[in-house]
Amino acid sequence: MRNSLAIVGIGCRFPGGVDSPESFWQLLSRQVDAISEIPANRWQADRFYSTDTETPGKMVTRWGGFLDQVDQFDAQFFRISPREATELDPQQRLLLEVSWEALEHAGIVPEQLRGSRTGVFIGACSTDYFKLRTKLELCDTFNGYSYTGGRPSLLAGRVAYTFDFQGPAMVVDTACSSSLVALHLACQALNTREADAALVGGVNVLLDPGVFILASKLGTQSPAGRCKAFDEQANGFVRSEGCGMLVLKRLEDALQDGSQILAVVRGTGVNQDGNSSSITAPDAQAQATLMRQVLANTELSPTDITYVEAHGTGTPVGDPVEFSSIWEVFGQSHQAHGNQLPVGSVKTNIGHCEAASGIASVIKTVLALQHREIPANLHFQRLNPTIPAEAANMLVPTSTMPWTTPGSKRYAAINSFGFSGTNAHLVLEEAERRERSLPEQTVPAPMLCLSAPSAPALIAQVQRYQEYLSVSQVPLEMICQTANTRRTHFRYRQGFTGHTVEQLQQSLSSFIAVADPPEATSSQQPPKVAFLFTGQGSQSVQMGQQLLASNAVFRETMEMCDRLLRSHLGESLLELIDGSNYPDAEHQLQQTALAQPAIFALEYALYQTWRSWGVTPDIVLGHSVGEYVAACVSGLFSLEQGLALIATRGQLMQALPAGGGMAAVAAPPATIEAVLGGRLPETISVAAINAPDQTVLSGDEETLQGILPILEQQEMTVRRLPVSHGFHSALLEPMLEPLRQALEQVDFGSLHIPLVSNLTGQQMTAQAMGQPDYWLAHTRQAVQFETSMHTLEAAGTQLFVEIGPRPTLINLGQRCLPDSSATWLMSLRPGFNDTQMMAESLVHLYSQGIDPDWRALYPDQSFPMIDLPTYPFQRKRYWSEFAYPATSLTSQPAAAIALTESPVHPLLGYRGQVELNGQTYFQNHLSAQTPPYFVDHQVDDAVIMPGAVYVEMAIAAGSQLAPELSFTVSNLHLKVPIALSTELPRPVQMLLTPQEDRIEFAIASTDFASTTSSPNWIQHATGEIIFEKKSHPSVPLLEEMRPRFQETLDRQSIYAEMEQTGLKYGPSFQGVQELWVTASQTEALGRICLPSNLRADAVNYFLHPVLLDGCSQVSRWADGSNIHAVSKVPFFYESVEIYGKAGDQIWCYVRKSDAVQAGDRNPPVDIFIYDLNGTPIASILGALSDHI
Repeated sequence: MRNSLAIVGIGCRFPGGVDSPESFWQLLSRQVDAISEIPANRWQADRFYSTDTETPGKMVTRWGGFLDQVDQFDAQFFRISPREATELDPQQRLLLEVSWEALEHAGIVPEQLRGSRTGVFIGACSTDYFKLRTKLELCDTFNGYSYTGGRPSLLAGRVAYTFDFQGPAMVVDTACSSSLVALHLACQALNTREADAALVGGVNVLLDPGVFILASKLGTQSPAGRCKAFDEQANGFVRSEGCGMLVLKRLEDALQDGSQILAVVRGTGVNQDGNSSSITAPDAQAQATLMRQVLANTELSPTDITYVEAHGTGTPVGDPVEFSSIWEVFGQSHQAHGNQLPVGSVKTNIGHCEAASGIASVIKTVLALQHREIPANLHFQRLNPTIPAEAANMLVPTSTMPWTTPGSKRYAAINSFGFSGTNAHLVLEEAERRERSLPEQTVPAPMLCLSAPSAPALIAQVQRYQEYLSVSQVPLEMICQTANTRRTHFRYRQGFTGHTVEQLQQSLSSFIAVADPPEATSSQQPPKVAFLFTGQGSQSVQMGQQLLASNAVFRETMEMCDRLLRSHLGESLLELIDGSNYPDAEHQLQQTALAQPAIFALEYALYQTWRSWGVTPDIVLGHSVGEYVAACVSGLFSLEQGLALIATRGQLMQALPAGGGMAAVAAPPATIEAVLGGRLPETISVAAINAPDQTVLSGDEETLQGILPILEQQEMTVRRLPVSHGFHSALLEPMLEPLRQALEQVDFGSLHIPLVSNLTGQQMTAQAMGQPDYWLAHTRQAVQFETSMHTLEAAGTQLFVEIGPRPTLINLGQRCLPDSSATWLMSLRPGFNDTQMMAESLVHLYSQGIDPDWRALYPDQSFPMIDLPTYPFQRKRYWSEFAYPATSLTSQPAAAIALTESPVHPLLGYRGQVELNGQTYFQNHLSAQTPPYFVDHQVDDAVIMPGAVYVEMAIAAGSQLAPELSFTVSNLHLKVPIALSTELPRPVQMLLTPQEDRIEFAIASTDFASTTSSPNWIQHATGEIIFEKKSHPSVPLLEEMRPRFQETLDRQSIYAEMEQTGLKYGPSFQGVQELWVTASQTEALGRICLPSNLRADAVNYFLHPVLLDGCSQVSRWADGSNIHAVSKVPFFYESVEIYGKAGDQIWCYVRKSDAVQAGDRNPPVDIFIYDLNGTPIASILGALSDHI
């Protein structure tokens, strides 16, 4: 239908842990009630709750629908500074992340929409964060970001700015109908072509208890905390959070570009109740009028609509009005045909998301259309008796039911009504199901290319795809095409190949298991690529045959070369390489007259294949015959002239008398000459210097046979080469004049690609190479391959790709550049599948930062795309400590402290100064999930802050106060452990008081649950920081320690034994990889690593708590007590010295302390920490642990 619009992408976050369309459908189909009590980290529900609706300042409910980790955000991904991210309304953050997910779900690379007429239409009516953050009494803490971070207009503006969308961008506030009105406006913009695509949605975050109180006074809140839509017990709605985003296109555009069409918008409309019984009261006539109007515009009949997703809030007034209007427009027509019209409301599952409720209804209905099922309406037992009796003939489903339809398609109507009186209505049409056939591809083999802006995100992305592949039934080729062509390609990359899902999964698993995370490539400056064209001797029968059968570019190029060479060779080169009709094909292909044209044709076809995939060289080098191909692809002469020239050259060489030979000698020329009396025989020449230890000799066969045994007697490895003539020697001089005549017929051009010459080992100009004398010298003189490789290295080459039938030059190249960190790749390799080899090299190029031409690899861009995992955001906590309700956080007055604008350390948090007495202090909010690895440190099922955290805090604080001085942390006493909540961040402060010769510190915390104006601070640790001159660390040498250890303990047994004592270490804290102990168990040595998900964070710590906690684990086997069946945790450190940052892996040597007293129940230990090279990192003396 004209003006129909396609929904092509969905992103969403709703209560119940919903973070994708798939998880939303699981919640709906499993009839999950996502409502929960108000979390303690929002506000103290008891403080504001009363069952008495008349009590001033109280709300009548303790319930709501809440999003997980609303304080978390991936600021780095969106290039937002920590300072600005802290001030951003979490609604802005949600919209950014969910918009990205919606675009990925739509198969749209956001970068491709930059500068486009893409509109942003957002429904929103909450400003809780802005309101709390900008209370007047906090005006001294305001900054520019406080304003831009919270203004409602910036909700759409932020998305448009971040993605560089230049279509209409607006925020709509019509209360509960906001997001459906925004959808209506987006449809209008698309139909009038103000926009070519649109992001449309709604968002709602609940942070202010005041709004709950207001809603309670209005009488809209359900004391029971449930939306019991249309039920006789309905007594109001429950407020909820949520964010939903849709990607819309015109239907014809979506069909043309192969978008996945999830549903079709047939019609939308908006009207107003006008002067109804009250400003907030719904009007049945206005609602019915709107439904009829939209239905008429769609040219559908009432019976075409086979499901209505109602506004359905569960209020005693609203439900009967809406149910009656639905009956009037749709229900009675269905009854006339003997059918019942199903009516439901998503609010029974997730509550009332207010401004985001309309978009939640749309997403639910789209998913229902896709699955052809209607989810259950929860909390429904008996119809509200105030609903007219005739309307009771409509069906409120109480279990998931099949969605049947009398017609060929399913249609649904959706209501969304605002208490402001603004009504919105939408009709959706089921999308046609298109058959998924395998698209046309030129990719050599299935290859999956994944990327992220950081190493941890890449690992997380790979893990998502591994999980996805374990359940996906989609053909592998479709998965790879969608991932490669419909996702953003970031700096951290990894490509994978596999002909089956199982092979690909194995590749993903291997990557995840690798200890070191990948290094970033720079997309702004891709690595420099050199193509190395192989020389004679690399050819063989059947070379490139699999590629010939599978790749059109390679095949067509080889066929073209074959046609051009027939007049010169008198036979088909392709048939000879195939070998089927040639009994002696291998022998014939070794003949120079055929070998050189065969190598030229194959390498030229390989070059064109790489080029068709978007991989082109920055510089080229050919070895002997290979330089002819290099010169041709660089533009020095045409293909026709190059083939004619190489055919003539080969025939002239073939016509020379026999009697020549060649040998490779494992020594440099000077050494060979010294052994032979200072010079080579006159009839022997140096044909090639291929590596520092490889020289090729060429010349008279008899002379060669005479000198090779002499060289072998000097323990030089000698290898005869299977050649027909002595190339690059004086034996070739008779053919030089005829070759000159052929060269004089060549029309030399310019070099479009820089070329390094075999003759000089240097980069050459077209003028120098465009002379016959150059190519005569090239034929006669030695190949300077080693020098050429050093020239390529000096030019900054980082990727070497061999263009030839076997990996000859990359092996030689690595011998020339043994210290190079370059990547060496091949095109073909005898005995291996051609397409697989090319695919593996292509994914390696991708992983190193080369962007293939995806459109060339996947020319069919209109195939129906598939759902794939979206980007795994790497979130951190960003929250203004001032953005809490007054009674939720009690802290020192803002005037008494001067906090830094951003955290100075992951554990210390913000640095402040107490103005009254000059004390320095650090303030942070820590929980079982902040930092996220804390949750893996449990003692008797309680998350306890590790003792190692106090050590790191003391080290970091000392470095903050005097970064240029050396210091010792002394007498660190851990008194009371901090138990951490999974929901409630706990305020933790470290107060530092300067004394004459030291700094004393104390670490304390309080609890959000405190309702007093003066919170109860608990002191957990005390200690001293003593500054002193730097001295060379006096620690045992690691290399002297290691030979003393013979007994190895099993890693799994260690952690199983500790778990039995109540010490439950999750994956993050199982860092001990290897553990050796002495027989007396007075010494232990351990190798400890951070898990892969924490390694990128190691740079933010001096001694990561996970590593130091691992040292404490090792110490259990070094204190001489031989007691392991009890839970022991650190409680005292006599001294701690740090010599450098630890990184992500350490060695830890622990010994029983010399200070042990007879009868000590808990003997102290000394801990010495080293990096993997044995360099001292830290020493901890007098560490004590005690039984819990």
